[in-house]
Amino acid sequence: MNRKRVPVKIICVLALGWLSCGYALPQRIAVIADTQAPLWVEMLWSENERNEEATRILFDRLLKEHVAGVFMLGDLVATGSVEEQWTPVDYFVAALRRKSTGVYAVPGNHDYSFPASEGIAEFYKRFPRARSMVQACTINSVAMVLVDANYGCLSRSQMKVQALRYQQCLDSLQNDASVRAIIVCTHQPPYTNSTAVKPSRDVQQRLVPAYISTPKAVLFMSGHSHNMEHFCEQGKDFLVVGGGGGLGQPLLAPKKRRFHDLVDDSSRVRFFYIIIERKGNILTVKAKGMQADDFTKKLETELARIDL
Repeated sequence: MNRKRVPVKIICVLALGWLSCGYALPQRIAVIADTQAPLWVEMLWSENERNEEATRILFDRLLKEHVAGVFMLGDLVATGSVEEQWTPVDYFVAALRRKSTGVYAVPGNHDYSFPASEGIAEFYKRFPRARSMVQACTINSVAMVLVDANYGCLSRSQMKVQALRYQQCLDSLQNDASVRAIIVCTHQPPYTNSTAVKPSRDVQQRLVPAYISTPKAVLFMSGHSHNMEHFCEQGKDFLVVGGGGGLGQPLLAPKKRRFHDLVDDSSRVRFFYIIIERKGNILTVKAKGMQADDFTKKLETELARIDL
């Protein structure tokens, strides 16, 4: 049977029409942190908020998002060494990869447990790029830099290598004309008002100075504190986005807070993921999720709007 060739010009016109109808390649970035299920011992003092169900809902909604990459900021599971606990994450990651969506992750303290060598081995099986302790990926001129901040689990030689790689990475991205913005990501936050976890002095001392001094670095994101928090320190933005489903961690009372939080208490979302999008010279950061008392109502709030 003779088949007529479709002229190249027609193919190009069809492709341009497809793109103009809103089917362009995705340029948005998604971030989610602290998706671990509660440990039974934690339930002795924490309220059950249907946490595992909340994570499943966030995963399902995130799979429907039109994003180029998903970045998971640690504590993916409660006990990294227990392979069965990885099942929900494995299904989620596999579904993303079937959609050709990039998936990147940095380990949290729970991912290193118990013992640390077995926990991190399970993590590296799924995310081998994390072995470098500093990862970088650029989407729509926004460079995401993921840094392993579990300093209690890293050797001195590892920390020395990481420090060099981190500085070199920021310097390289700063000098890359194709990069408009740099976002640094860790699990442990340099600043938080959580009553359950403390701000990391190691992150403050080892990672924040280079972030502050790098002009294109405009946002520092972390989890660990299961909250939505926004700080401005030394003229730079810091977000805590640990809303992936972990048990609730109350914040300090307003008058006792260590750092000024730009998020109003009445507008916090309990369970959420983040969508980052650059349009021209504006970088928007939005949280999408739901409150603990109503999983059916979808909430969206803008956490930051940054001029580049």
